[in-house]
Amino acid sequence: MAIESHSPEEHIVNSTSGGDRDEESETTSKSQKGVPLHPDGGWGWVIAAGSALCHFLVVGLGRSFGLFYLVLLDMFGQSAGLTSLVVAIFNTMRQCLGPVAGYLVDRYTVRAVVIVGGVIMLIGCTISAFATSILYLYFSFGILTGIGASFIFAPSYIIVGQYFDKKKGKAMGLATLGSGLGTVALAPIIRLLLNQYSFFGAMLIMGALQLNNCVAGCLFRPNPQWNFRMKVSIKKPIYLPPAEREMDKITSPLSEQSENGLITKMPEKTDCCSGYFNILKNVTFLLYGIEIVAMSVHIQTFLTFLPGIAMEMGVDEGRAALLLSIVGVADMAGRFFWGFIFDLKSVRNRRRLLHACIGLPMGGLAIVFGLQQGYVGFVLFTVIWGLFEGGFHAQRATIVSEFVGPEHMSSTVGFVIAFQGIGNLLGPPVAGALRDVSGSYNVAYFFCGAVLIVASSVFILNYFLQSKLQRNRPTESS
Repeated sequence: MAIESHSPEEHIVNSTSGGDRDEESETTSKSQKGVPLHPDGGWGWVIAAGSALCHFLVVGLGRSFGLFYLVLLDMFGQSAGLTSLVVAIFNTMRQCLGPVAGYLVDRYTVRAVVIVGGVIMLIGCTISAFATSILYLYFSFGILTGIGASFIFAPSYIIVGQYFDKKKGKAMGLATLGSGLGTVALAPIIRLLLNQYSFFGAMLIMGALQLNNCVAGCLFRPNPQWNFRMKVSIKKPIYLPPAEREMDKITSPLSEQSENGLITKMPEKTDCCSGYFNILKNVTFLLYGIEIVAMSVHIQTFLTFLPGIAMEMGVDEGRAALLLSIVGVADMAGRFFWGFIFDLKSVRNRRRLLHACIGLPMGGLAIVFGLQQGYVGFVLFTVIWGLFEGGFHAQRATIVSEFVGPEHMSSTVGFVIAFQGIGNLLGPPVAGALRDVSGSYNVAYFFCGAVLIVASSVFILNYFLQSKLQRNRPTESS
């Protein structure tokens, strides 16, 4: 997405306070006709419900794949690492193609992209039902179905951001509620289908269910004020949160920056690609991306091997599968809870810090998860983990708004989801290989917990470093 250059003579009022940032946000949230850019309600709640349906179908399938994983182990007799690579490729394609989906949304509409994605997922699941090898599933389910999922996943975040601003935390919580609900509902459904119709019939029915993404896509009516703003207004500069611009002045040749964090002077020649990738020159955003990668490694490993580690500890298959549904219930509760927390006035200026802190207890729970001896302990730890995990997932797009303005939301959300895809590609295969070598899922859980704790700690340290730089800066008037 192109970013227009600004002349050196162009004056932007300097500001470093959070209050000025809020006033600026309110000013830029109005279209040129005085109508709110973000309705913060109305049809937006229908949009959020449609996004929840997309998350129910797409994310629910990915999170419940642990049940397919157990069947595929018996079907093809491959190692845990190679078998788990099926869902790893699916989630990687779903998320690493986020920038591509963001570009298509800007070029066409969210509605069109999501409908096409639903059709592709139907085709991918149908072809997967006829799988004759793990390699076959790498292509049919991992790549093809994953491409369709990518056309649904990122746009369903983007459209909610176009309709909400002040109520974004609650709206994102509602929209991503489908992820937890999908885990609760699809896990027992998939188990029933596998018992009744085997892998072939279960995958065919899953393909038919995914076609309902087209129904959700029809609900995604474009925001007319958003389209008006994008067509006729001058592109706003990228916003850099306070203090991090001090670091970026040293580490990034991107531009000159004003004191309020806006890029005020771009290179004289910019094109679509350079503007689209400019956010990757933001040091703090890259650190956030690393945290996203680590979180994805953690979450996908935890969910993929949850039935396996429970059965390894003596839990029967039925109750082991039930743990996935329990995660889903806790996930839903967490999304509601954290949605209200992130919208509190006292929290708004510390959203990034709170988001990173969520990773610390999640990592700790994973490290000690395998030490549980009874089913009650598994349920308790799963519930607590799900409450934190729901908060992290629900507020990712909210955190993105801390880095850029509305004109760059599509591309930046795409990059965040791409970071998540990298983690999904690395997590299950590496953790599965550790299980194959050690003979225990405990090592895999220790690995995913340690990775998340380290990445979250680095981002938290960076946050406090920025805060210290901000406090030490002399007060300057505009």
